[in-house]
Amino acid sequence: MRKKTVWLAVSCLVAASLVTVSCAPAEEVGGGVYGTATTEPQYGGSITFWLVSTDFFDPVFSSNAGPCSVLTYDKLVTGDWSKGPAGTGEYSFEADHVPEQFRTGHLAESWEMPDSQTRIYHIRKGVHFHDVPPVNGREMTADDVLYTFEWCQNHPKSTFYVSPAQRQAGTLATYTKIDDWTIKVENYQPDIALLDGASWVFVVPHEMIEEYGDLSDWRHACGTGPFVVENVIEAGSATWKRNPDYWMQDPVHPKNQLPYVDTLTGVVMPDETAALSALRTHQLDMLPVAWDKATSVMESNPELMFVERAPRATNVMFIRTDKEPYSDKRVRQALALAIDQQTIAGEYFEGSAHVLTWPYLPVNAEAFTPLEELPDEIRQLYEYHPEKAKELLTEAGYPDGFECEVIVYLLPGAVDQCTIVKEYLADVGINMEVNVVEGSTFSSLIYGRRYNDLAYCGWANASPQSTWGWAHGGVVDSIFNFSNVVDPIAQEGFDEWRATEDPVERSRMMKEEYLRQMELCWEIPLVAPTYHMFWAPWLGGFHGEVGLGLTSPMGANERFRYIWVDQELKSAITGQ
Repeated sequence: MRKKTVWLAVSCLVAASLVTVSCAPAEEVGGGVYGTATTEPQYGGSITFWLVSTDFFDPVFSSNAGPCSVLTYDKLVTGDWSKGPAGTGEYSFEADHVPEQFRTGHLAESWEMPDSQTRIYHIRKGVHFHDVPPVNGREMTADDVLYTFEWCQNHPKSTFYVSPAQRQAGTLATYTKIDDWTIKVENYQPDIALLDGASWVFVVPHEMIEEYGDLSDWRHACGTGPFVVENVIEAGSATWKRNPDYWMQDPVHPKNQLPYVDTLTGVVMPDETAALSALRTHQLDMLPVAWDKATSVMESNPELMFVERAPRATNVMFIRTDKEPYSDKRVRQALALAIDQQTIAGEYFEGSAHVLTWPYLPVNAEAFTPLEELPDEIRQLYEYHPEKAKELLTEAGYPDGFECEVIVYLLPGAVDQCTIVKEYLADVGINMEVNVVEGSTFSSLIYGRRYNDLAYCGWANASPQSTWGWAHGGVVDSIFNFSNVVDPIAQEGFDEWRATEDPVERSRMMKEEYLRQMELCWEIPLVAPTYHMFWAPWLGGFHGEVGLGLTSPMGANERFRYIWVDQELKSAITGQ
């Protein structure tokens, strides 16, 4: 096959990066041929894991990407571990987004929802900050929660900063202290996703910020979390020790105080080869591994446990829908029909990939419609129909095709996948130039809507509101509306969805709207590869879980509070 030969000549395989891998429905766990950890939790021991950076200690400035802050701080709401694989198995915890029915109170013992604009959080008593000056282990109260939310809104570096324009427009939530143990959150409009804020924001003590200005220096880290920062070697490693006064009991083993391990060490390994070598030699206890490396790891280390995961994110080409020729739906659909997604998944990725991951990921069944259940006119957009593509181009006034450009930056495999697409588009007369740009330039072009035709991007579309609300104009003036979609139906429908309390009805609304958006083809979603999660057999209580809330994959470090080390098994396998 001609194109397959071209692909094999491409210099780099398309592979998911260690930073962007994550979730999907659970597969059967494999490996562990020399034994698996005891099912009875044990205290002591250490876990070493891959760390993307020794930055991100400030949970206010980096709570969406803070692997370091996650270990030190707690949120009001988190994923309910007892409903995951370690407990009842009702949910896999393999996605960044966790549906509300699988969340539970954390620093908030419980919450109420009087209406779709209001949440009332009842703050847990008996929770103490770490015993470091000037906080000195004092008890956390509603004042700390109120202070954290206000700090998040007011600081320009915060992920949740509210601009003066937003304030003037009145488009922000208000936070009110009812008493020492109760906080009320009121949104400016009905929004069923109000709980999301409580799943994002880590509570901080005001004393540390008043003393030091922020919490970016690891020496100033002070939360209520299960681990206390012990030492950091810049760009090298970070070490945490067990918080002996942590408030939480294990929901699966309720007599046990968390956490179990004495020490956590995160090691910075920017090079994939080094990280794989560290996994193979047991210098790392767990690691996500790209699709094209997994078989090799299975063969070299049969003792490792593993599970295959579907993609956490979509590879997608955004289209300037506000410009000709892309304002014509027929042109956009022709682009999709010209690409043989099935062959790319089956032959290039050797079957380790998903064709359909947009506008919603398959792991979240509440809004996902499987490929085989799609209406014919939508399903064909994910199949290979070059003659139909030519017909649509001719109808739209482009019988000889046209020239265009896709901008892309050096995500792992991004240029390769664009090159594959270029080959297919050429067959229907579309000459696409692949323009590789530096990361900051790409951000400037895509956020400023200054790209001309197409832009290849990775999109983490795990939450139900991600694509509909942010990418497709549901939220007016969304900075993530890279395709410049202007669609009153999406805007009105999204407002209605946010005000709908019945989860069954919300699911119906999402599925119906996403089918409409798929047919309009505002973007070209591309094949996304799977990956494997590997971990040492001596890690007990772990089943490859990824996400425990609305944080990034690095937020998965919340799982470390529940995992223990079978030290006898570790010694038997490694001699250590």
